[in-house]
Amino acid sequence: MLEWVEPQNKIFPLGTPKTIIWTDKNAIVSILNQIAFTKSLNHMFYPNGGGNTINRVSIPAEDMMIALHSGSGVRADIMKPKKLTFDSFGFDPQWNYFRLELENIPPVDVNNSIHSKGACQSLCEIESGEYVEYSHWEYNEYQGEDLPETARPVERFLSGSFVFFGTSSIYNRISSTYDARHNDMTEDEFRSYIEEGAKVCFEKDIA
Repeated sequence: MLEWVEPQNKIFPLGTPKTIIWTDKNAIVSILNQIAFTKSLNHMFYPNGGGNTINRVSIPAEDMMIALHSGSGVRADIMKPKKLTFDSFGFDPQWNYFRLELENIPPVDVNNSIHSKGACQSLCEIESGEYVEYSHWEYNEYQGEDLPETARPVERFLSGSFVFFGTSSIYNRISSTYDARHNDMTEDEFRSYIEEGAKVCFEKDIA
């Protein structure tokens, strides 16, 4: 999977490590933006199931948070990052991945917003950092008036982890991996899970 080579060389000019961890928020945003801006590498798996393709990462109004943007709309996924980990295996680079682990944060006080077993809130952000019920976005109304241009729908993640694989990777092409299995495993458990899968495929290729 050659599309991994160029971004890896940019991030790791002296050679690809087996594992590396970033905890600084600005560094995490910088690395994730390199992923987002690289075609065919910018697919993420959510902690509550499903996936999407990110196209940029920004810093929202809420302190210590980051925002992942996907698609062509204004929607944002907001979260507090704990660490970003890159893992590689020395086989086909399509198995290499990034894992974004989130800090556990309290929900904002908005009625009827929490779902996914308490891991996420669906909200409407009226302006930077001001959240109201998601229904205001659906009806384009707040306090008797149309929503301002600053308004956007937001998913605010309270816990969990994301993983990022290449779009054409085997992991991405297996539909059952969209069940958020990575979020039910620890970081070490998921690395072992992927490493075993990579070894099996590698051994089949050389057999």
